[in-house]
Amino acid sequence: MDRGLLKTRLYQKDGTWKKVHDAFRGQVRIQVGKDPQPTAASIDSQSVKTSVKGGIEAMMAERK
Repeated sequence: MDRGLLKTRLYQKDGTWKKVHDAFRGQVRIQVGKDPQPTAASIDSQSVKTSVKGGIEAMMAERK
């Protein structure tokens, strides 16, 4: 196995990769004039199911 890939996997397992990523993210946010810590998150509304629309009967009726 490639040494670089092996090191990357080790860093992912022990949390080093996340620490480095978090530090860089904070620095980049400061450079673009934002707070280093994000204050909100967004959710893709099309991927969130909010209700059932009739189950199998409704699905079969649409096919006719």
